[in-house]
Amino acid sequence: MVGMAAHTLLVLFYLAIFESLTVHGNKQAVDGPSSTNIDGVLRKHFSFIRHQQVNATAKQKTRDFITDRFKGYGLMTEIQNFTGSGENIIGVLKGSSFGTKYDEIVSLLTHYDTVKTSPGVDDNGAAMSVLIDVARVITNKAKSDPKYCHFTNTIIFVATDYEERTKNSSCTSGICGSEHFVNWFNNFLSTNYVKGQPKVHGFVVMDTILNWNDTDNSQNTPAGFGFAFPAQESLLSANKFRGDFITSIGRSVVPDEDKLLDEFTMYWNRTSKSDKYKNIPLKIALEDPKEIYDMFGDFTRSDHFRLWMGNYSAIFLTDSANFRGSMEQCYHQACDDVDSITDDKIGFVLHTARTLHSFLETRGAMACTSSSHAHFIKSGLLMPFLALLKYL
Repeated sequence: MVGMAAHTLLVLFYLAIFESLTVHGNKQAVDGPSSTNIDGVLRKHFSFIRHQQVNATAKQKTRDFITDRFKGYGLMTEIQNFTGSGENIIGVLKGSSFGTKYDEIVSLLTHYDTVKTSPGVDDNGAAMSVLIDVARVITNKAKSDPKYCHFTNTIIFVATDYEERTKNSSCTSGICGSEHFVNWFNNFLSTNYVKGQPKVHGFVVMDTILNWNDTDNSQNTPAGFGFAFPAQESLLSANKFRGDFITSIGRSVVPDEDKLLDEFTMYWNRTSKSDKYKNIPLKIALEDPKEIYDMFGDFTRSDHFRLWMGNYSAIFLTDSANFRGSMEQCYHQACDDVDSITDDKIGFVLHTARTLHSFLETRGAMACTSSSHAHFIKSGLLMPFLALLKYL
């Protein structure tokens, strides 16, 4: 009995040391998205007009910044040129299943250009700041101990150009960058997955995600919204039409897309126990993008529409742009600027970033063989314990 008790205590002692090493050696090594980083990047790099025809030099500086960050994060970075002056910037974090049919690709996508008349802090600087910071955290996690930690699935970060309509150009209709990206992505799949196509889980698209407003009656809706979406209309009414939520939009009749939307909602709710920052999912019971455009044009006004047209699953995150508070006057105007930034709005954006971090880390299937465990064994610290076990 004494020997048995000693044996048990020794094993428990070993496990306690191992658990301590695991928690403090791995889990705490990588920080999450940062409000300081997001706010700083937004103010410094996405607070001025980024339009080819009126501020080409500044737009190029933005491109260089995104490219440098992607490369600095260790992403396989590619510039996709189109329409003469358009540039999509694509960063690929290869999973261990890259190039095989077992890969399960997920992507975060948002546009970096603006209209001629606006510095585009909400449209779409905040979303770009989130993409940059989430890419930082995800890649840091993969690099924290690359010998022992990796993503199984491939994650792609995309900054698109020419989302905004541009007169006297080859992109008068808008959302051109994502249209060209679909062509790039099709070629990416056929080139890199010759032995079998991977599963494409889908895309998360962000556009205008900064404008949080908890004032009564600050939220408006498109014509016919209440008739088409009575449940969401009831939620808005019960909330006194406050604009204190993100809207996540997807097609309920596309199974993978519906699952993406449900997963995003789950991670949003897990991110904080507070209901200060809300999420109202909007499920469209149609599959054909053109039919959705004809019936709900306001829900197709960003890059997700081109992905739908390309037969890919995509969910869309937005603060509803010109249907909320100050953006009713400032959408595509000069007043969409840094003066509109508040701590509450940065908190709102941070909640989105933290949600996407958790979402992508799960979808990327982060896998770690405990480096602490391996180092503990290799160090020889385990040997005295094993020797003692022979005498108990």
